[in-house]
Amino acid sequence: MGLQVTSSGDCGIREFPLDDFPEDLARQIFETAVRDPDTPNWACSRVSRKIQAWVEPSLYRDITLYYNQSITLIHNTLISTIARKSSKPPAFFDNVRSLCIIPAYLPLWGDIMDLLSACTSLRTLHIFNWLAEGQEEFLIGNHPAWNALRLRRLRIPALLFHPSHLNLDMKSHPMFAHITHLELPWVTHDVIDKDWSWASLSSLETLTHLCLVTAVLFFLLDNASAQLQAAVPHFPSSLIVCVFEIRTLGKRFSNAEQVVLNNGRLLDSRVVVAVDHEYYCEEVELQKECVRSWIKEEAIWRKEDPWGRNWTEEVDAMWKQAEAKVAQRRSERVLERS
Repeated sequence: MGLQVTSSGDCGIREFPLDDFPEDLARQIFETAVRDPDTPNWACSRVSRKIQAWVEPSLYRDITLYYNQSITLIHNTLISTIARKSSKPPAFFDNVRSLCIIPAYLPLWGDIMDLLSACTSLRTLHIFNWLAEGQEEFLIGNHPAWNALRLRRLRIPALLFHPSHLNLDMKSHPMFAHITHLELPWVTHDVIDKDWSWASLSSLETLTHLCLVTAVLFFLLDNASAQLQAAVPHFPSSLIVCVFEIRTLGKRFSNAEQVVLNNGRLLDSRVVVAVDHEYYCEEVELQKECVRSWIKEEAIWRKEDPWGRNWTEEVDAMWKQAEAKVAQRRSERVLERS
């Protein structure tokens, strides 16, 4: 077994036996290779058992599960690791730092809870699902796996909160103790009109980025707006920006300018409205002849494609836009006072 190295001279590609490389250099090469999202990535773990042991901690650091089959496979790996029927050490899942769970159709919540319990070093968790009828035991506030988490970044549907735990208080939810980025999608009528305790928001002393997500659908937007207005007085002093994301679902909506204004800086200079990327671009095009383009002045765009490989970059792109918008407003206020 050897490594192929491209030479800058006339020799072309040369092959070196792997054993001729210093082990630390060979290991660094493979650990770098697995961070390539395309190739060779997972293929590195099939080179040899030795190299598999080198690269698997990196391969498991950031996990995205697109299908129920993916959940089942990683759960089987977890079970065999705990039972010591695997070459992985018992605490192997401590390597997981980021976990994204996407399957929309009846995700396997029992397996997910086992996974969350095992990933004791998890810092980023993005969940795009909610529970089916009869799965209430897995709600936040019901299952102990949630309380064991110590997250920095979390995206979780509001529908996953138990009706008696509709708050962000760290005593009720220890997983919020160190949270910095929190996204709460409100996209179903089953939870949005319930009585949330927003006073608990002020207890999140490390929270810097908050995003409330709604959709232009039925009465969701009005109710989400009411929730936002109730939350604003309780923003912690640490908060840098709050994004009010309106999923336009490819449709134009009435009174769009007023909706954006009423749910943005008029509430708080840290509140920024985000709309779908396509909708934003269409509005920019329609307003290019206008003296004032309210969409560019008051809103930002967000791409959201969890099935794409760049979804994490798209989340960060939204935060950067929102931060820039808040900074711009701050600068404008300083100029007005001077």
